[in-house]
Amino acid sequence: MPSSRQPVPASRQQPVRRFFDPLSLVFLMDRLEASEVPALAPPPSGEPSLWREESSLREGLALQARVVRALMLREVRTLYGRYRLGYLWAFFEPITHIGFWFLLWTFMRRGNSVHDMAPLVFLSCGLIPFFCFKNVASFVQGAISSNAALLQFPPVKQIDTVIARFLLKSATMLVVGLTIFSILIFTGVADWPSHPLQVLLAAMAMLLLGLGYGTFNCVVCHLFPAYSHFTGLAGRVLYFTSGLFFVSETLPAPVLSVLQWNPALHGVELFRSGWSSLYESRFATFDYLVVFALLLLLFGLLLEPRVRKIRESE
Repeated sequence: MPSSRQPVPASRQQPVRRFFDPLSLVFLMDRLEASEVPALAPPPSGEPSLWREESSLREGLALQARVVRALMLREVRTLYGRYRLGYLWAFFEPITHIGFWFLLWTFMRRGNSVHDMAPLVFLSCGLIPFFCFKNVASFVQGAISSNAALLQFPPVKQIDTVIARFLLKSATMLVVGLTIFSILIFTGVADWPSHPLQVLLAAMAMLLLGLGYGTFNCVVCHLFPAYSHFTGLAGRVLYFTSGLFFVSETLPAPVLSVLQWNPALHGVELFRSGWSSLYESRFATFDYLVVFALLLLLFGLLLEPRVRKIRESE
C-alpha cells in the first residue's frame, strides 16, 4: 500500500541556514565529533546557500554574528570554566595590583592625596584603564593561535576570532572597572567623576588601543615568531612608563618628552583628568591616542591576508 504521507511544501521546510546550528554546539562542547561534521556540509544543489560568495549582505552578517557569538561562548568556558565563581578571577589581577601599590605608598608614607584624589583612587584611575588596554591586547594577540582548529571550518574566519575575543574581554573589563569604582564611591573613598563622559571615552579609547595593539601583535607574531618575545618585554616597559603610580607632570622635561610618545600614558592622563577637575594634563589628547590605535589596527588588518595564506599553505 503506497504511503499516504505527502511531501512537505518548500515554504514549510526549515531554513537552510539551520545547518550551521551544530557548529555552535561544537564550539560550546569543544568536541569535533565525526557525527556532527556532515551537518556542516553545503546544502543540496538548487537550494539557497550561505557558502556562496554572492549571498546577500544580511545573510553574511547574520552568519558572522552567529560565529562570533559561538566563539565568545566557547572562550567564556575556556577562561572561566563551568562555574560562575570563575568570573572572580577577572577581578583578581587589577585588585592585587592596586592593593600592592597602595601598601607600598602607605609604607613609604606617601598617604597624601593627589590633588583631590585619595591614593587608592589615584592608583585605580591609572591601573584600571591600563588593564583595559593590556588585557584586551594580550587576549586578542592569541586569537588566531588559540583557535587554529576551528579555523578549519569555512564559516570561521581569522577576523571572527579577533572580534570575539575583543568583545568578550572588553565587556569583562568594563564590568570589572564599573564594579571597583562603584565600591570606591559608595564606601566614600572616591567622589563621583567630574566629567563622566570623558572617563567613559578614555576607557573606550584604551580598549580600542588594546584592539589595535593586539591585532598588530597577532599577525606579526605569525609572520615573525621571535617577535613574541618582544611583546612580553614591551608590556613590562609600558607598565612602568604609563603613569600608573606617579604624576607625569612632576617628571623632568626631558623624560616627559620621551614618555609622551606612549599612547597608554595619554589614556591614563585623560582618565584621571576626567575623574578629577583639579587634575589637568597639558599634553594628553584623544587625537593622538585614537589615531595611534587606528594605525595599529590598520596595519594588522593589512597583514592579516598574508597570515591567512601562510596558514592555508601549512
